[in-house]
Amino acid sequence: MGRVKPKREERRQAAARRQGSSYAYCAPRWAMVGFYAVLLAWTVACAILLGSKALAANWGSFFQWFMIFFVVAYTWYFSAGIFYKLSMDREGNMRFTSLRRVVELGPDDVFMVEGPHLPLGFLRFRLAREKAYLMCSPRNQQVRGVLARLRQLNPELKFKNLTVEYFRP
Repeated sequence: MGRVKPKREERRQAAARRQGSSYAYCAPRWAMVGFYAVLLAWTVACAILLGSKALAANWGSFFQWFMIFFVVAYTWYFSAGIFYKLSMDREGNMRFTSLRRVVELGPDDVFMVEGPHLPLGFLRFRLAREKAYLMCSPRNQQVRGVLARLRQLNPELKFKNLTVEYFRP
């Protein structure tokens, strides 16, 4: 009987262990593609609707066009900063990865973790100067492991919209 290939998540976990991470999570590809597809559809719909309205109303003001462009560009900038990958090493240092940047944090850098209201959404990590959003399902075992380990390392950490069941790795 042939060897069965491990699932994608098992391969990610094996790669994380080789790199010295005790926990690793990566958002499902379908969730990332779906999120950015909806964002692209929203951008195209706004461009079509606002463009046709602007042509019908004979908008000539540079400021009006700049405002529209600014809102769309800022939305894309913010969305590119949503993290899709999280790894935590044995000491509790976390590495968040997004399309735009990589942030490395210690367990004491997080003050509060807020869970999503739906089964799939964003975990919000409140930091000293900003918030970090992780696209995930809090029911995922790797996410639960990170939350449980984070709770062990930082007992003063507050949790919102997450029940006790999320802290069992």
